[in-house]
Amino acid sequence: MRTFTAASLIALATLASGLGAAEANGRVAAPPKASPVPVVRGLDAVALALASPHTPTPVERAVTVGHLHPWGAGSETESTAGATADCDGCTAKATALAVVYGNGPGRVRADNLATSMTGSCSGCGTVAVSVQVVMLRRAGTVEANNRATAVNAACTECRASSAAYQTVIVDPRGRRLSARDLAGLRDWLQDQADQMASSAPAQSLRRGAATSSPESVLDQQLQAALGQGAKVTTKVDRVTR
Repeated sequence: MRTFTAASLIALATLASGLGAAEANGRVAAPPKASPVPVVRGLDAVALALASPHTPTPVERAVTVGHLHPWGAGSETESTAGATADCDGCTAKATALAVVYGNGPGRVRADNLATSMTGSCSGCGTVAVSVQVVMLRRAGTVEANNRATAVNAACTECRASSAAYQTVIVDPRGRRLSARDLAGLRDWLQDQADQMASSAPAQSLRRGAATSSPESVLDQQLQAALGQGAKVTTKVDRVTR
């Protein structure tokens, strides 16, 4: 799995700004006429929030939905949410959501990363949350990597928080999430980012249910959308500095 430094986050931001929508979100092939979303070999969701004195409170969101086309040995997908702040009183928030359908015979490499950094500032804060949902027909066809990092460097009263949620769903029937399901995922993701930014416990935990961790709520939401025939497994990595 790739590791991103602050310098590489800036480089990614520069790269993304110079790409068209299709190029930024993957290498797009001509989709079948019946397909409502792009069919690609590589599918990426990248949200980068870079705070500066001129933009002290950036909020960036990325949402990508698509089908992976099995070319050659397999296909790949990467989701990245990155937030950096290096100015006094600045805050940055980045959220990325990718829903990927990999129903072909090839293997899928799925990387999910949330990274946040504060440096050389006072009273600054960053939040990065990345959610990646990989939907497959068969088990054993995915190589999944999930990681969250948070760094504070030479700062006072600063806070960096990251969370990476990676869900792999095996559903032999190959069902898709509806527009309402996708809206629910976006709402859940935004709620997690807002709670992390406010340093408050998640809404589900405030209700007092011991099992209502954010990831269990996510699993229940997806299970309800797809039915009991689907197997839903979520990996979580969270860190706050």
